[in-house]
Amino acid sequence: LDDFECQGNITYTFANATWTEDVPNPNPTGLNTSSKVGEFIHWGAGTDGAFGGNLNLAPIDLAASNGELKIDVHPSASGLPIVVVLQNSAGVDIADQTATTTGSGAWETLTYDLSAALSSNDVSQIVFVVSPGATVQHIVYFDNIRLDSNAVVVPCAGVIADPNVFDDFECQGNITYTFANATWTEDVANPNPSGINTSSNVGEFIHWGAGTDGAFGGPLNLAPIDLSAIGSDLKMDVHPSAIGLPITVVFQDAGGADIAIQTVSTSVAGAWETLSFDMSAAIGTNVSSVVFVVSPGDSVQHVVYFDNIRLDTVTVVVPCAGVTPDPNVFDDFECQGNITYTFANATWTEDVANPNPTGLNTSAMVGEFIHWGAGTDGAFGGSLDLAPLDLSVLGSDLKMDVHPSAVGLPITVVFQDAGGADIALQTATTTVAGAWETLSFDMSAASSTNVSAIVFVVSPGDTVQHVVYFDNIRLDTSSIVATCPGVAADIDIMEDFECQRNTNYTLLNGNLSVIANPDQSGINTSAAVGRYIRSNAVTDEVRGNFTLAPLDFTNNNVMQLDVWDANPPTEVTIILQDASGIYLETAVKSTKVGNTWEQLKFDFSTVPFTIGVSRVIVQFDANSAADSTKIYYFDNFEMGGLATGINDLNVGSLNAYPNPTEDFFNLDLSDLNLLEELKVSIVSMDGKLLSSEMLIN
Repeated sequence: LDDFECQGNITYTFANATWTEDVPNPNPTGLNTSSKVGEFIHWGAGTDGAFGGNLNLAPIDLAASNGELKIDVHPSASGLPIVVVLQNSAGVDIADQTATTTGSGAWETLTYDLSAALSSNDVSQIVFVVSPGATVQHIVYFDNIRLDSNAVVVPCAGVIADPNVFDDFECQGNITYTFANATWTEDVANPNPSGINTSSNVGEFIHWGAGTDGAFGGPLNLAPIDLSAIGSDLKMDVHPSAIGLPITVVFQDAGGADIAIQTVSTSVAGAWETLSFDMSAAIGTNVSSVVFVVSPGDSVQHVVYFDNIRLDTVTVVVPCAGVTPDPNVFDDFECQGNITYTFANATWTEDVANPNPTGLNTSAMVGEFIHWGAGTDGAFGGSLDLAPLDLSVLGSDLKMDVHPSAVGLPITVVFQDAGGADIALQTATTTVAGAWETLSFDMSAASSTNVSAIVFVVSPGDTVQHVVYFDNIRLDTSSIVATCPGVAADIDIMEDFECQRNTNYTLLNGNLSVIANPDQSGINTSAAVGRYIRSNAVTDEVRGNFTLAPLDFTNNNVMQLDVWDANPPTEVTIILQDASGIYLETAVKSTKVGNTWEQLKFDFSTVPFTIGVSRVIVQFDANSAADSTKIYYFDNFEMGGLATGINDLNVGSLNAYPNPTEDFFNLDLSDLNLLEELKVSIVSMDGKLLSSEMLIN
């Protein structure tokens, strides 16, 4: 509230005394070495000397301190009563407390319990009364008038509301309750904190036993809930007073209509057990309310305690969890659905079961197109969710898998711009019936204009009904043609994703695609970059063959790579190999800055210039499975000149034994002349870093 230096959040007035803000500290020792304090001089005329005023940041929320106020005081005498009064905006007292000084001529801290004002949402003024009615003049210095946040223990601080947990009666209370023919009380003490439930607080339900249906429940605060995403198996812990009590759970939609009902009976009395309810009947309809009915129609009073009402997410398998939308894939009818569809003169249905999961397409789900055969142009398509798309970066060869009902059906693909104008149109004809085939469309006419929508026209004007299934509508990035015709290949540039595409990649578990630069600023204003999505496998890496191999290590022994990392630090490892895949050298650098491009330089000065460097392995957070679906962007992988300032190291000799070995070996470094730290790395012949350790002499 006031420290008389940087925080002055009280507008003061005073009476029967002299009050001065920001005077020099008369005794900057002990618990208070501040430069400035407040000075109060009581006139000693038998009156109530006081000061205080409006809180500039009012109203003040005392919940953050449990109403505990602390002030540092430097009194001229011990035993001086100092009263603190909190008032609302009308000047009405809502809490007051008195503390007494215990010393004189030194700083001490007084503590005030003002929790009586916790229920008020209008704490607007504060008043200090010093030694009321005193006939002796006293001087008291004040400092650091503050609410004590350390007095508060907030067990649920920072807990985010979880739609999977309806209520745990502690940190997750996501139901707004009503009840009928019973008494329902939230957050009572657990009557039996043992076994499966040692929680402190639970909910208490008392059935009146009047032959009625005792019930409780209400709207879900985080509604609507989609069970297809988070699971339909409801679990809750109950502590019933009797065995065999039926407990019914009802899920309702936003209009209050029942969409799933399940009943389970208690099997114990006077102990905690977990009941499970299969609410899968509600899958497909969002859930907005839940109702619990306990032993309906019972004429005997029962008490049942409830806790940990939750959806069991362990039962949920989300095959597309963490999958990032890919602009190269328009729709695969499973994890990539990046078109918002409309259709005309036909019926179009997304995500139907694959009618023939064999051959080139074994996907579970596809799209179904039914041409009405009324002599009209049956069509479907729509806006691209990831638009605008730049084909000069992504490629202009569109491919899609089709399963037609007849041979010779013409299928036309139209690319459109943001205004709906056609910018590229191509037709391909089916060659099989009742089987999957891949059709290719050259859409290069749209390479210079961003693409925002796509339209598919199937057998226009046909008078016969046809059914065609579609899947894996995608741009074929392997067909990308360099946008820099006439530019000579540069052996010093391995990859820039634009004019110099001099590396052929294979992937181990992760996903690499060429996309538009998401951040054309700083050191990298390129139009196109590589996006790498790491898998959750330990062995996750990008492998590349240099098409201009062997690289020139005569004038270069440093490699550089631009990296954009949202969550640094990340270790980036580059492993060099020869044409046979034999390990040559490894270098590791770490990203340091987030959400911006930075250039990493890798020192390969120990690689002899006569060695043929032909292959590379790039790893992000090598040997870690913790970075599943983490995204990295990289670009401008090129040679970066000669390393300078290399110190000679007299390594003497190394001894490794036994040789050969199958499981372990000894590395004898006793003959080394170590004047500084030595890094020992063990790398397998296929380039995997098995171990790395720093040794100090």
